[in-house]
Amino acid sequence: MTQSSLSRHSLHVGEVFTLALGFGISTLAVCARIYTKMRLTKTMMKEDYFSLLAWLFFLAYIALAVVIGKSDGSIEHIAYLSSIESAIYCPIMVAVKISILLQYITLFVAHRGTNFHYFVQGLIWTNILYYTIITLLYLFECTPRQKLWDPTTPGHCFGRDQLGVASGIINVISDFSILILPLPIIWRLQISWYKKSRVIAVFGFGLFACFASVLRLVYSSELIHVPSINPAYQLDVDRIGLWAFAEIAIGIIVGCLPVLPRLFKHLVFKEAGSSSRFKILSTSSRTSWRRLFRKSTTPELTSKDSSYFNRKSLRSKESSRSTGAPYIETPILTRNSFQLSENNLPRIPSPVFDKEYSAAALRIATFGPGGKGYVENGRIIDVESGIRAGWN
Repeated sequence: MTQSSLSRHSLHVGEVFTLALGFGISTLAVCARIYTKMRLTKTMMKEDYFSLLAWLFFLAYIALAVVIGKSDGSIEHIAYLSSIESAIYCPIMVAVKISILLQYITLFVAHRGTNFHYFVQGLIWTNILYYTIITLLYLFECTPRQKLWDPTTPGHCFGRDQLGVASGIINVISDFSILILPLPIIWRLQISWYKKSRVIAVFGFGLFACFASVLRLVYSSELIHVPSINPAYQLDVDRIGLWAFAEIAIGIIVGCLPVLPRLFKHLVFKEAGSSSRFKILSTSSRTSWRRLFRKSTTPELTSKDSSYFNRKSLRSKESSRSTGAPYIETPILTRNSFQLSENNLPRIPSPVFDKEYSAAALRIATFGPGGKGYVENGRIIDVESGIRAGWN
C-alpha cells in the first residue's frame, strides 16, 4: 500500500469518526432545543426553525457524502453528486448563521433601533446575499451545466478552485464577525464574573467553528497549485470535506447551547422533586403521630383556673340571653388533654396517615361540628371517629 493510500485510509477513518460524533451530538442538541421550546417554554421562535432547517440540510449533506464515499460508479456520476453536495453546503451555513444571529437579537436586544440590532440585521442580510450568490455560482459554474460532470462536453467553466478560496475567505470573516459581535455586550452585563465567564464560554465554543473554517480555507487554497490528476488533489478534497463536517456540526451545537441550561434546570429540579416526595412518603407514617402526640410540659388547669373559666363562661351565657345571640358551649381543653398512651393510639386509615395534625386541628376535628371525641381522665376517647368526622 502506497503512502498516499495510507493517508487516504487514515483520513477516511477520521471523516467517519467526525461525521458520527458531530452528527450525533448536533442531533441531540437540536432535539433538546426543540423539546425545551415546545414543552417547557412553549415558544418556538424563528431561530429554532432555522436551527431545525440547518439540521435537515446537514442530514442531506451527510447522505450525499456517504453515497459518494461508497459509490463505485463512473467519475461523471461522482462529479455530479459532488456538485450537488457543494451547493447544499451553502444553505446549511446560512441557516446555521441566521439561527445564531436571530438568537443574539432575542438575548441582547431589548428594543429595536440600537447599533447592535442594526449590526445583527446587517450580518443576516449580508450572509443571505453572499450564500445565495455562491450557491448559484456552484450550480452554474459551467456552461452548459453538463460540463460539470462530463469534461468532454463542449463549453467553458470558470475556476472552481478559485471560487472555493474566495468563498472560504468570506466564510472565515463571517464566522469571526459572528463570534466577536456579542462580546462587548456580554462584557458590560451586570452579573458576577463567574456567570459572565460561563456566558462567554458558551459563545466562545464557536471559536472551534472558526478554526475549522480556517483549515478548510487552507486546504482549499492548496487545490489551486495541485493538478486534479495528482493523488494529492483528492487528498486535499477529502480534508476539506472533513473540516466542513466539523464546521457545520459545531455551528449547530453553538446555536443550541444557550437553550440547554433551561432543560438541565428542569431535569435537576424534576429529579430533586421526585426524591423529596419519596422521602416524605416513606417517613410520614413513622413520624407524623410521634410529632403530634409528643409529651407536653404544660401543666393541667388548677381549680383556681377552672373557676375563672367557669365564671367567664357564665358571663358569656348571660350576655347571650340579653342580646339574643346564640350561645355555643366551648369545652375547656389543655394541651395535656391530647396526650395518649401507646395502647390508645388511634388506628387511622392510610389516606389520612399522610396528614400531620397540630393540636388545634385535632381539637377542631374532635370537638367541632360532627366531632365524636370526648375527654376522659385527661385522654381523648374515640378520637378516630372524631378525626373522620372532622376531616370528611
